Amino acid sequence: MSKQRQAFIDYYLDWYKPAAQGLETGRRIAEESGLEKPGRIVFCGMGGSGAAGLYASKILETCSDTVAYPELSHQPPSWIDKDTLVIALSYSGNTLETLNCTRKALEKKASIVAVTHGGKLSILEDLKAVAIVPEAPAPRAGFTGLLYTTLGILEGLGIIDADRVGIGESLEFLRKQKKTVYDHGRNLAEWLRSIRGIPVIVTGSSMCPVAVRAKNELAENSKTKSIIGCFPESGHNDIVAWASEGIDNLLIIFTGEDFEDKTLQAALSIISPLSTHRLTPAGEKLLTRLIYPTWTIGIASIEYAVMKGIDPVEITPIDNYKRKLKLML
Repeated sequence: MSKQRQAFIDYYLDWYKPAAQGLETGRRIAEESGLEKPGRIVFCGMGGSGAAGLYASKILETCSDTVAYPELSHQPPSWIDKDTLVIALSYSGNTLETLNCTRKALEKKASIVAVTHGGKLSILEDLKAVAIVPEAPAPRAGFTGLLYTTLGILEGLGIIDADRVGIGESLEFLRKQKKTVYDHGRNLAEWLRSIRGIPVIVTGSSMCPVAVRAKNELAENSKTKSIIGCFPESGHNDIVAWASEGIDNLLIIFTGEDFEDKTLQAALSIISPLSTHRLTPAGEKLLTRLIYPTWTIGIASIEYAVMKGIDPVEITPIDNYKRKLKLML
C-alpha cells in the first residue's frame, strides 16, 4: 500500500481526534457567535460535506423539537427567512453549489454559519460565524470533523442535548473501538470481494443517511456501484422488483429500532438473497448507532479498493465534473 493510501486509512481509523476537536470548535463558535436558538435549520452541502447535514437532520428529527431540513442542492428552500439558521457545509469552501446556496440564503436574510476548512465560503460577507474544521485528506474522510463541529454548534445553541443524542458515548466508541471496527470493516471488504453483481444496501428509516453515505463511499473509494433501500418505504415499492428479479447480494444494516428491524426481517423472508452481510447496532444512543456502520463501511470501502488494486483517494470523474460545471456557469 502506498504512503498516500496508508495515510488515508489511518485518518479514518483516527476519527476520534477530528471528532473531539470539531466538537469543541462548534461549542466555541456557538458561544461566540451571539446567535439565539432558531425556529428552523437548513443544512446546505454536497457530497462528503453534505453527508454531515444528512446525519444532523436525522438527529434533530429524532432528538430535538427544532425543524431541520438537509439541502443537497444549489439553492435553499423558498421558505427560509430571517428566523432560519443555515449551516453551510463545504470542506474545501469552494463547492459551487454550496456557495450558490449560501449566497441565496444571505439574500433571504437567513443567519449563516459556515462549517469549512477554508476557501471562498470562509470569506463571504455577512456570515454570522465561520467554524474551521480539522484538516483531512478528503472531505469524505473528514466526516467526523464536519459532523461533530456541526453538533457542537447545535448543542451550544441549545438545539440538542448531548446526553440524549449520545455525543459522549459516541466519542468513547471512536476512541476505544478502532481495532474492532477495523476488523469488521476488513470482513465486509472480504465479503464485497467474494460476491458477484451489485450489492444492495438496506436499512431502516432511522439509518437512511448511513445507507446514502455507504453508497457514496463505495462509489468514491472503491469505485463500486451499489443500490440502497430504506424500510419501511422500500417494502412498498422496491421489494416488488427485488422479489421478482432476485437479489444476489444484500448488505443489511440493522438499526436497533424494533419496528424497523422487524421490517428488515420481513423483507429478508420475501427477497431470499443469495449472499448477505449483516451489521448489527453498537451503542445505546442514536449517534453511536449511526457512527458504527458509517465507520465500518468507510474502512471497508478503502480496504476493498486496495484488494482491487485501485487508488481509494483518486476521484478524477468528480474533479472533471467540477471543472466542466465551473466552465458552464
